[in-house]
Amino acid sequence: MKDKLKGINLTTIANIVKASLIGVVVSMLLVLLFAFVLKFVDLGSGTIAVIDQLIKIISIVVAVIVLNRANGEGLLIKGLIVGAVYSIITFI
Repeated sequence: MKDKLKGINLTTIANIVKASLIGVVVSMLLVLLFAFVLKFVDLGSGTIAVIDQLIKIISIVVAVIVLNRANGEGLLIKGLIVGAVYSIITFI
């Protein structure tokens, strides 16, 4: 168990928070772009919900890519953590 936790240090935590915040910023930018498009195009509520989910997926993928560039080790666990932190931040 200690071997698995050895890779988690302050730099890793900072990288996870940084990647999550970048994901949130990407999400905000995509939502603003989508809101601008909605001013000119009338879409149904079902389509809006699908695009909202796509925006969240794209934002989390961008966050994981940012994290991967910072530290490529243990990407699965750290990617799950980034997704969870992103979800918590956007829920608040």
